[in-house]
Amino acid sequence: VDASKAAGDGSAPEFTRAYVDSMDAMHGPMMEGVRADDPDTAFVRGMIPHHQGAIDMARIVQQHGDDPQTKAWAEQIIAAQEREIAEMEAWLKEKGSPEGIDFGQTGGTVWSADEGGSSISAIDLGTGAVTTVPIPVAPHNVDLTPDGRFLLAVGTPASGDHGSEGHGHDGDAAGLLVMLDPQDLSKPAVSVEIGAHPAHVVADTQGRAYASLSGADKVAVVDLANASVIERIETGAYPHGLRLSPDGTELYVANVEDGSVSVIDT
Repeated sequence: VDASKAAGDGSAPEFTRAYVDSMDAMHGPMMEGVRADDPDTAFVRGMIPHHQGAIDMARIVQQHGDDPQTKAWAEQIIAAQEREIAEMEAWLKEKGSPEGIDFGQTGGTVWSADEGGSSISAIDLGTGAVTTVPIPVAPHNVDLTPDGRFLLAVGTPASGDHGSEGHGHDGDAAGLLVMLDPQDLSKPAVSVEIGAHPAHVVADTQGRAYASLSGADKVAVVDLANASVIERIETGAYPHGLRLSPDGTELYVANVEDGSVSVIDT
């Protein structure tokens, strides 16, 4: 206390005022740091200004001191504390909460399948507006063709009972591929009967769609221009999710019941 008063009125030596100033600069950040909610974070946030205070004191003695031993200690303290501060700041950065995503000027459209409601919703990412239209199936999955011409949905025919369990569709009826105009969902949809319990659909650049038929252990290949099935290919048991390779030459089908993947040459 006496040193603080002396430093305040200017009667203390320069090194004393420097030490006191370094202590004053350290205490506030330390107190703020130890108030963190997590005990580990509180320790690290409190220790960083503590270490910085030690560095500041070491630099003061290097400037004003005469004893070789105190100068050697000061050099060791600076090196050690700077290393630990860097390690602690890296730890805080890794542990810290991720920053919120800055979407900037977001645009485009997302299409969402509502299986329980037998409908498709178009979500305008720029405005947040949602347009929902009924379709003749309880859609389990949707996909946009690479050229953007068709929005495809697969599922079994809608039962009309949107509140029922079991995805709200008739599991005994043949499944459908529904083709819609993504620019105007109100236009009449084209439906193609493809097989038992379709799960997912993907489209390639050659005008074909591939739909997994979980109830038939097959993949249906649909010619979109003619709205007709041109082939059904055997898979493993209960095919579900499927994806095309980046070049479109292979189709990979995940088979749920036998834990296998079917690789199909497109």
